[in-house]
Amino acid sequence: MADRNSGSDEATVVDTNDLSFTVDERNILRGLAGRVAELANRPLEVEKRELWYKHNALEPTRPVIFCDPENGWNEIITPETIQCRTPLAREWEFTLRKEIFWVNLWATTA
Repeated sequence: MADRNSGSDEATVVDTNDLSFTVDERNILRGLAGRVAELANRPLEVEKRELWYKHNALEPTRPVIFCDPENGWNEIITPETIQCRTPLAREWEFTLRKEIFWVNLWATTA
């Protein structure tokens, strides 16, 4: 698996045969995953999810907008903010931090 998002301009090859994480990495990932689950279950997120389902089913809805920084993620979540050390754990941490960023961004702009 090539990691093109975890805060580096270079792709990192992740060996998916080695799925071992340190205790610290497990704790970091569990904490972030718990935060993502908590945020995803807020009533506002449920409402947004239903709105996107209707939009994608071509049902009439209010306009919905999706903006993605695409290749700018490494400027938002820098390598210094990633705490995990193994490549796969770094990839997962980066992905979870992106999800948390989205919620925090829209919470401040809504």
